[in-house]
Amino acid sequence: MKIKFLSGPQSGTTAHVRNDVGGPLVAAGLAEIIDGRDRDSVTLEDVREANAANPPDLTPRWSVEIIGGRDARFPLVALVLRIAGQVYSYVGDPKEINATQPFSDGTGFNYASGFGREVPAQWVEAYIRGKKIGPKSPEEITKANAEAVAKHRQHLVDLGVADPPRLHERPVGERGPFRK
Repeated sequence: MKIKFLSGPQSGTTAHVRNDVGGPLVAAGLAEIIDGRDRDSVTLEDVREANAANPPDLTPRWSVEIIGGRDARFPLVALVLRIAGQVYSYVGDPKEINATQPFSDGTGFNYASGFGREVPAQWVEAYIRGKKIGPKSPEEITKANAEAVAKHRQHLVDLGVADPPRLHERPVGERGPFRK
């Protein structure tokens, strides 16, 4: 917070101080707040301004990847969704990926995959291919990813999206300590 000292050797001067320093000075009547609000506090308006200047990327990015346990002794082929800085993965039965489970109160449903949305058909196909290939062939899975990306981009063009966003095109083995 920015305060103006009212007494003492610094009387009449201003300073930016932490809230835990300025608060007691203001409460004791030795200083007054100048800028009207705490410098360290963040308001909803601050968050809205920051998001307007740099909106979060809400484009879902799908891929088929090889993931593993802590020591990569148990590699698995997984369908991965990256959206808004979050990563979700599915390693279950491909037939169940778009299955729905109704809520107990009957107000809606949830997808069994845990993605919260239907997985596009081209990514279900890529996942099925990845499961058939297995975790020992990352090059083949990268090839399946590239084909699914091409199909997904074409699907977006067919839907009328003039300039489809860049979709996840990273090769399988390029990131993480558990990739080979």
